[in-house]
Amino acid sequence: MKNQKGITLVALVITIVVLLILAGVTISMVMGPNGVLTNSQIAKERSAKGTASDALSTALSSISTNYYANSTNGTPIGSVDAGALQTQAPEYSFNVDGSTADGGKVITMTKDNYTFKAAISAQLTVSEFKMTAGANDASRNETFTTQISNGNH
Repeated sequence: MKNQKGITLVALVITIVVLLILAGVTISMVMGPNGVLTNSQIAKERSAKGTASDALSTALSSISTNYYANSTNGTPIGSVDAGALQTQAPEYSFNVDGSTADGGKVITMTKDNYTFKAAISAQLTVSEFKMTAGANDASRNETFTTQISNGNH
């Protein structure tokens, strides 16, 4: 019996236990609350929010430029409506939800199941920008705090 070659039952059991431990650690690293999948979803949501914020800022800059180039009467905020925003950022759906206390407007933007709310000042600057729906984990959706003062327009 001493001349037989091979692995012992104890060595096989130890190997299997080590592999199971490694598998458990790997699964928790990939799928856990701080795992790769969760972090990639958070990065996707942050990217969508940043892209939407940039699109809104670019649209507002274009509207402001057009307003001052045409030297129309009134204020630039009067030129902001869903149609003007849609022209500047056609990949988003826009809705003007109402006015803010400082004479600005509240805008809702939607794209790819994400919904964003923004408060725009009378000077066409974004004073608040939140992702209000679309996060994979609903607890990551943000609460919009700007009060709408004049209802729908």
